[in-house]
Amino acid sequence: MAGNLTFFGEVTVGGCIPSAGALFAAMVADLQAQLNAQVALLARLKVRPPSLLAQIDLVTKLLATLRGAVHLNLPGVDFQVKAVGQAIAALKARIALLARYPLGVAGVMAYAYGGTASSFGETVNTTVGPGLPGGHPTDHVNAIILATSIPATWAALGELFIQ
Repeated sequence: MAGNLTFFGEVTVGGCIPSAGALFAAMVADLQAQLNAQVALLARLKVRPPSLLAQIDLVTKLLATLRGAVHLNLPGVDFQVKAVGQAIAALKARIALLARYPLGVAGVMAYAYGGTASSFGETVNTTVGPGLPGGHPTDHVNAIILATSIPATWAALGELFIQ
């Protein structure tokens, strides 16, 4: 029994998994909200008094508070500022990691196969042997029945499916 290889058209890397774009967007939005909250917290921790008298008054109060904190082993403001700064750096790194996924790269030819295993190779050869749409029989191609003859597109697919 002969098989049938149906060409669906050219899609982007993200189009191979339509929900990937929405998932990545939701993850970035969540990370961005966390980042905004950390930046707001950092701004509150870095309050600066407007005048010298206010600074002296604040320092006096802080010394009393810090003396109490030392006796109770509580972390000081500097520790909090450093911790928030580290949290901000970690969130920015996670956002950058998500942003590097090449979901918009085009050039993926999408096929669906239906038929027996024994006719799979012959059907693929008959359909794509003459070359992918717009290509030539001698072009190098890579496929998971998501085929491309564009090296950058193949690398982008590897980012999405392999890593």
